[in-house]
Amino acid sequence: RRHTRFKCDWSSDVCSSDLALPVTHVRETLAWGPELVRQVNGRAMLVLRDETMPLLDLRDVVRLDAPREEGADREIVVIERGDRQAGLVVDQLVGQDDIVVKPFDAARDALGCFSGATILPDGAPALIMDLGSLL
Repeated sequence: RRHTRFKCDWSSDVCSSDLALPVTHVRETLAWGPELVRQVNGRAMLVLRDETMPLLDLRDVVRLDAPREEGADREIVVIERGDRQAGLVVDQLVGQDDIVVKPFDAARDALGCFSGATILPDGAPALIMDLGSLL
């Protein structure tokens, strides 16, 4: 299956991990810009052309406490599943790969935002994001 890869920098020690989303649920990607973001009732929303949708930050989704480096680039992956859609802010888009997904049962008290894992073509492991938990 084809997936879109992106990175999340886990700490300020240049530690990062690849994560993946099924490409069938990626509508488009774009560079993050403050003009795309509005606060509506205290919630970040992505304003894209004539649409407004929730904007999630991957760092919040995975409960990452490390702050993003000041001035660091960000990108937005617009994801959709059925009639639901959202923008997902990621640290860096890496590309697309054909991968084999190995589903797993999450450990008790683990984050429910991952549905499986894979080994990428370069030999690195990657977790697969569960869109059901995001949308």
